[in-house]
Amino acid sequence: MKKVLFTALASIVLALPMMAQEFDHQIEALITGGGYELEESIPATKINSFADLINKRPAMPTANDLITPEAKTAYARKGSAAYYQGALNFRSTLLEKQQELNSKTLELGKKQQKSNQKAMAQYNANVNAGLMPSQQEMMQLYMSGEINEKMSEAQMMDVMAGKFAAKWGISKQEYIKIINMAQSNPKGTEAYLKSNHPSLYNRLYAANAQFGNENVNAGDPHENEYGALGEQLSALANEAFEFKNDNMDMMKHVQFQAHSNGMLNDASFAAHTTGLPTNKLEDLFAQIIEGWRASSECKRAIQIEDPLAERLENWECCKNAKEGQTICYPSWWIEGRKSENALIDAYNRKQAEKWLAEVKAYDVQVTALMKRLIALDNQLEQIRNGGEVTAAYAMAKSQAYIAATHLYDFNFILEVALQFPHVAHQEESYCWTFFFKG
Repeated sequence: MKKVLFTALASIVLALPMMAQEFDHQIEALITGGGYELEESIPATKINSFADLINKRPAMPTANDLITPEAKTAYARKGSAAYYQGALNFRSTLLEKQQELNSKTLELGKKQQKSNQKAMAQYNANVNAGLMPSQQEMMQLYMSGEINEKMSEAQMMDVMAGKFAAKWGISKQEYIKIINMAQSNPKGTEAYLKSNHPSLYNRLYAANAQFGNENVNAGDPHENEYGALGEQLSALANEAFEFKNDNMDMMKHVQFQAHSNGMLNDASFAAHTTGLPTNKLEDLFAQIIEGWRASSECKRAIQIEDPLAERLENWECCKNAKEGQTICYPSWWIEGRKSENALIDAYNRKQAEKWLAEVKAYDVQVTALMKRLIALDNQLEQIRNGGEVTAAYAMAKSQAYIAATHLYDFNFILEVALQFPHVAHQEESYCWTFFFKG
């Protein structure tokens, strides 16, 4: 329901015209929507596993890495851009593997259905030969209360042995021994029967000859282990999903997008804010933008700029200039602009610290969930040990993929940090070539 509502509201918001905020002074309009430019192509980091996502991720940027577009670009070049591209590539690989697993699961389901049908036919053949208890006989045991759900597997086996060992013409103890042996060593059981109970072996062989040597009752030896891990992975996937929902209320997100349409002159900033993963970061994004106008740094920068502009109007720039001469603004103007930019840097740095604190707080929680996913996935692969893909494994692995989808924020948290909405610098130099008509 929440997603449907979000989609409907988003379509309304996107249809609204951009209404840029009007500023009383051009310095107030220097706030931007963040972002940076990286024109050159950066080779992607090789990421081949969930563990690589953690082990190969660069360190979080510092406040100094965020206060200017140039600083953001330099940080991205040092590794975050390559990591982000590598994470995107790994994401695509995971989707492909997930599709392959889904296809394999369908194939295994069909095989399991055929195996179940064959197992039932084999069971019926053994019942008809007097070698196995019928379903009616088993039901009678349940109805009589001799077997109930509270009993352990060993207790149930003891009751059944007492009832059905006679069908095999052996003692209760020998019946239990053979049944337990068959579960762990089918080939060894066959040799044991042939040597110690030839009559029973011949009866079993006659009843099952039509099914060949295939053990249609053979199951996945790791089924219980896969099942336990699958339950843990499913719980983790649900926890990750709820964690994401708790941090991002879609109604509030749409309201933020609508509000943000009028916050800046820079219409492109909305593309940056759509990637913010939490409402807290969206709130902070807006606070930083709107806080610049009321800040002491902004007011002090205006107090520097206004006298500069007035002095510039009275500056006789071209009194003795010659044709073709390069004219540049004077040093006093340059020093004034540098003072303004120092104030801008001070504001950016202070806000960047707040921004990074919020990004890191969210990242700590996402990372904890990611580490749990890695640990469970490693256990899953250790059990499989490169062996065949079984239905039980496939079910557990699919939960790992689902959990990874809900934890996708971990992959681009560095990009979230770089979306810090910094205040842009004032130009510190301006030159032009003087021409005049003779």
